[in-house]
Amino acid sequence: MKKLAIYGRAGIGKSTLCQYISVRWSGGNLWNDKYKGVIWLPLRKIASELKNWQEDISLAEVIREHCMGGRERYKPSVEAIDNFIGNFSDILFILDGYDEIAPIVDNLENREGEKIRRILKEILTVVLQRIEIGDRCW
Repeated sequence: MKKLAIYGRAGIGKSTLCQYISVRWSGGNLWNDKYKGVIWLPLRKIASELKNWQEDISLAEVIREHCMGGRERYKPSVEAIDNFIGNFSDILFILDGYDEIAPIVDNLENREGEKIRRILKEILTVVLQRIEIGDRCW
């Protein structure tokens, strides 16, 4: 499993970089030979809804809810998404705002943290996170 973390202070362009990566991939101009899909997960929004999740929610359900725009009836089924992501090694997952869910994930006794850990366990990720050293953000 490969992981890449992009650190920087708020507003420096981490999310914009990931939007750029996603758009370039979808246009056939970046890493199309490496990944059959790029999925950008907005962790701030996901974290705010963790308590409402079922215990056994799947990654495909999270993707359908948070990464698929448009009307409900036009979204692919959970089964279709699950089949598409099948082998995680072919998918690049971009986790935007990991710092916002890190306390939840790191709490081993937290049910919400267990849900996220289970979903994130096997995926290839680019992690976006703000870092703070003392009172300064780098």
